[in-house]
Amino acid sequence: MVDKSGNFLDPSTTNKILYDKLDLKILKRTRMEKYIKSNTKDKTKKLTTPFISIIIPVYNVEKYISRCLESCINQSFSDIEILLIDDCGNDNSISIAKSFAKKDCRIRIIKNEKNLGLFHTRIVGEKEAKGLYLLHLDSDDYIDYFTCKILYRKVLDKNVLIENINIIYGGGIAA
Repeated sequence: MVDKSGNFLDPSTTNKILYDKLDLKILKRTRMEKYIKSNTKDKTKKLTTPFISIIIPVYNVEKYISRCLESCINQSFSDIEILLIDDCGNDNSISIAKSFAKKDCRIRIIKNEKNLGLFHTRIVGEKEAKGLYLLHLDSDDYIDYFTCKILYRKVLDKNVLIENINIIYGGGIAA
């Protein structure tokens, strides 16, 4: 993990603040209805609409992408999809991502036709997302094991739109 000054943090010191901002936002009320309908018909089928879509723009991050993806696929809350948006980098980031995608069907890789930059790449991810809520994660960051579960419970408890949540190790959520 990298701090705001660009310095690499020792993993043992990242237990204070895991990730500065997680943008989680609701799409539309109709998607909530679709989510409920699609996920309550037959419990034996795989969920068709994930609750959270994690959107990760990928551009020249081969040093960090494995840790980022490990933190996503190992979430305690599994009703997620992981969208990797390839922004046409020139390293092995996407090769690493493809190896993860072979092992986990929740991972989808979308390729931009040309480099669009971070902002537009995130928009591509939002358009492709199937989840009810969106979680933006930078590919050089990682999230705690309980992040999605905490966000899910927060949404159920408050039943409101949540934006810019600060996740703090050991301290819960500070909204």
